[in-house]
Amino acid sequence: MIEMELKGTAYKIGYEHGRQVPDLIRRFHHCVLVDKASQGFRGRPQGTRDDFRRRVLRVAGNVQAWNPGILEEMHGIADGAGMSYEDILDLNFSTEGWGELLHGCTTLVLGTADGPVIAKTEDDDAGDQDYLVFQRITPTNGLRYIKTTLAGTLWTSVGLNEAGFCYSGSGLPLVHGTNNWDGLPSMVVNRELLVQCHTAAEGLDWLSRIDYIQHGGALALVDEAGDVAVVEKVPTAQAVRRPEDGVAFTVNDAWCPAIKPLVGGNEALIAESHTRADNLLRLAKDLPATPEGMQTLLRDHNHPGGICHHGEVGIHTVSAAVMQPRQRRLWVTQGYPCQNPFVVYTV
Repeated sequence: MIEMELKGTAYKIGYEHGRQVPDLIRRFHHCVLVDKASQGFRGRPQGTRDDFRRRVLRVAGNVQAWNPGILEEMHGIADGAGMSYEDILDLNFSTEGWGELLHGCTTLVLGTADGPVIAKTEDDDAGDQDYLVFQRITPTNGLRYIKTTLAGTLWTSVGLNEAGFCYSGSGLPLVHGTNNWDGLPSMVVNRELLVQCHTAAEGLDWLSRIDYIQHGGALALVDEAGDVAVVEKVPTAQAVRRPEDGVAFTVNDAWCPAIKPLVGGNEALIAESHTRADNLLRLAKDLPATPEGMQTLLRDHNHPGGICHHGEVGIHTVSAAVMQPRQRRLWVTQGYPCQNPFVVYTV
């Protein structure tokens, strides 16, 4: 996996990102804005190209009012890659511009005597692993952190910071019409958890002060002390559940009564999530609660409910990660975990 060391202001971080992988960013832009758009982003297109641009500009306005540094970083990516700013906006806000794009992923969190250990799959579209990059980021103002992302984007579904705080997310498909167009784009803004938060409690407070636009997520917030909170968050609503017997998980359905009625629209994925959750909890009992045990879990192909996906219910496990926040360690694969090695990084 390409590794990046990014430091400084938001613009400088973005510029170095763009400068280091310009061809990869152009290829991913084409993948998303041409190839995936022509397929209707998994069969649920929403409107015309003009509708897309209108939505992207609406999202950019919301982000500008909330944290202009995010758009400064996108300006930097565009300048570094020699692309237009509009192209980078379209890429980063494509999930809001066209509708559903990212709705997979699994997380398991176990408490151990050595601190918590987290396992996570990144379930996207086949081929997305080609655009993955690893980033070590030291912002001028904020905590140092590490994460994986897709080239040219600020998207973050897993990461770990220097305080020993991490998060891992899974998508929640939503009932049609569940949105708030005054909200924020989840895949872009969630990264700020790593910049600002030292503990799971701080993460909960941070999430309670924002709303999403039209995507839902189940986020596992974990800190080095072993505090764990699973936040089920959708536009206009948020609920929290805690580990049971030292085990917490996320799949692609909601378990909190306040959120469950708002989840729908992909019934095959939701149903498969329940068999996956059953298998996940069984594996949590059968395998050692160690980084090696978690890596074995992420390679699982038991059916029904296998953890590593190769097209089942339309998703592919393009990467997998294991984290030990107390030890500041992150292992990650580029591609299916059953076929590719876990590489370890430290904050």
